[in-house]
Amino acid sequence: PKIIVDDCSTEDKELLDEILEDKAKYNADIIFKPVNEGPAQSRWTGFQNIGTKFTAFVDDDDILLCLDRDKALSDVDKLNDDCILLLPRYLLNLYSDNTIALGYDRYCYNNRKASEVLMDIASKSEIKAMLAGGSIGNTEELARNSSAPKFRVAEDFVMLSRLLSANTEMKVYTTESLVHIRRISKSSLSGTKSPYKLALGLIAQCVACYHCLRLGIAGPAEVLVWMKDRAALIQRLYNFGESFETELIEYLNGGISEEVFIHFLDLHGIKIENSLDELAPELKKMRGFFYTEKAKSVLPGKTDRHPLVSVIIPTFNRKDMLKRAVDCALKQDYPNIEVIISDNCSDDGTFEMVRENYGNEKRVIYHRNEKNLGPTMNYNVAFYGLARGEYCMTQSDDDYLIDSGYISKAARMLYENKDLSFVFGGYYYNHEEKNSIYRVKPAYRSYIDGRDFFINFLTQKYPYMPNLCTTLFRRETACAMEILQCDPDCLSADLSILLRLLLGGGAGFIDDIVLVYTLHKRSISRNPGTCVTGGDNDYIGKALTAAKADIGEMKKIRRLAQDVYGFTDEELDTWMIYRVFKYMYWRLNETAGTKREADVLLEYIRQEYPMLMNVLGETVLNRFGE
Repeated sequence: PKIIVDDCSTEDKELLDEILEDKAKYNADIIFKPVNEGPAQSRWTGFQNIGTKFTAFVDDDDILLCLDRDKALSDVDKLNDDCILLLPRYLLNLYSDNTIALGYDRYCYNNRKASEVLMDIASKSEIKAMLAGGSIGNTEELARNSSAPKFRVAEDFVMLSRLLSANTEMKVYTTESLVHIRRISKSSLSGTKSPYKLALGLIAQCVACYHCLRLGIAGPAEVLVWMKDRAALIQRLYNFGESFETELIEYLNGGISEEVFIHFLDLHGIKIENSLDELAPELKKMRGFFYTEKAKSVLPGKTDRHPLVSVIIPTFNRKDMLKRAVDCALKQDYPNIEVIISDNCSDDGTFEMVRENYGNEKRVIYHRNEKNLGPTMNYNVAFYGLARGEYCMTQSDDDYLIDSGYISKAARMLYENKDLSFVFGGYYYNHEEKNSIYRVKPAYRSYIDGRDFFINFLTQKYPYMPNLCTTLFRRETACAMEILQCDPDCLSADLSILLRLLLGGGAGFIDDIVLVYTLHKRSISRNPGTCVTGGDNDYIGKALTAAKADIGEMKKIRRLAQDVYGFTDEELDTWMIYRVFKYMYWRLNETAGTKREADVLLEYIRQEYPMLMNVLGETVLNRFGE
């Protein structure tokens, strides 16, 4: 008998209806699922309706052929003895042009203990379609290990790992009396390799590695080598793997929390509500082999040691992103917080979204400008006119905090170190345009002298600029240094804020990943002209206006730095030239949308900073050509 599980098919309805009308003819029954939940859930659903002792897996686009009935029955009978899984020895690939080639010869698994096969698949991260490829096993054992609802791919790897680990002394056999034929086409699940699929594949290998650890088949150092080798291979083949494996191993080693890792998985399309147990309980258990969990400190209620923190979120026409940013800010465990939404006259329903979701939330303060003031002035209005906190943080509406304890840690650092102007942390850079996600967490000291950081900003000594959205700073220092009092047309207000804050004290660094920074087509840095609200000049003219405003702000900061720290003219001249170079390199290499825009910016450099023309001209040439 055959059990067909239909995952909301839109094709072949006539065939399914025909089977349904004459079940006896086809010796089959059909289960129609109301929602497509993926192959793992389809298999699980099928197991709930199977009445036979043994079950064979066959995907709907594959064929399982019996070449010798008597031999096949004899081989299947091994499942009544010491066999946990019977595999067709040969898996053939049938391509769309009707050519056939050998896919796998699985004789290497014949007459081997399940524990040996488990070690093999964990170390190589290759299962040669052992479950999906026509294998036959005990129905009860398969059903017991079939739950993997979050795996829309690689579910067979997870199921196989659990099956083998639960029956280590039993054996796997192959048979030549059956042959499995797999159709390979563009629509095949295995035909494309998206980051989502590749990520789930690496996690599936991790499940097998855990069971090897649990059973004493391998040690922690050995399984880490297996995982890194697999990630390196995927990196070479698909330009994906190493950064994901870095975070997976960081989670196992205690470098990032479960909460942060769940957010990282979300960036790859793997949706989890609360716990990694929803994906694979093995992950949390495996972490125990590498890291001893520390007792979470109980946060006291609001006291004088918890100054009010203002989280300022300027926004314009990004209501969905804004909601995510606000929700993550409200999840912070710090007991004394206000979230200020400064709406730059949005017309996308932002007001309605805020009223619906936060109308009764006392910690949320909403303000709407009567007209669009531009991003810099919107920040200014929120900071000087709305924020009441002793400590402040500015959040872009398209970025969001992922460590719910971060503000508590940063506020404590500021409270206990009065010489610090601000505290910052690491983050994930989500580059949507390049479809890449990686960490930015420099090897900085916990306490950095403000004078040293300022003069060596973005040099080899301090090569990474703090992300402003991770920065918790003192309001008193920010006001004294007159942050956000720059030209309203400035594009790089974040740079201005950071440099001015460094003139007011040192910086504290928290060595954690705390935020997701997202670069996308609608980012202000991708649309520099949008920061200029006045005048009637065209977009190219506005892009130039923004550059002049930013460089003008650097000149003001240069003069202030001389008064505060007493730098020599020579030191500050060198600093200024380097600042202009780094800024214009960013504009020409990242933000300029056309060669015409780049040429206009380059002409400005030729007139004002001719010593930078050669290297910046080469940048434009490399990016846009002649």
